[in-house]
Amino acid sequence: MAERIGMNEIAREVSKHQMLTVNEANAVVREVFEMIRQTMIDGGSVNLPSFGIFMTVTKPAGFVMNPKTGTKSVYKEAGRLPKMRFSYNILRVDEKKTGT
Repeated sequence: MAERIGMNEIAREVSKHQMLTVNEANAVVREVFEMIRQTMIDGGSVNLPSFGIFMTVTKPAGFVMNPKTGTKSVYKEAGRLPKMRFSYNILRVDEKKTGT
């Protein structure tokens, strides 16, 4: 696999392994990501075992530092931000593949 892939490359791989056309696989992949996005918009989280958890975190309102002046003079409203917590398993290096 390439170092950087997008949805089209994911769809091509899915189509190879699931007896789907590339267009069908593309629709499935896009729907999965849309479900993840919508769940996060609604305030939920998506747990994909052995991969990670997609979620949102709430950032409180308050003053943040102005990088030019170094003072906390910019007020930022409270809001939610997307966050991804990767599974421990995905971060482990496969020793067989690296040859160590």
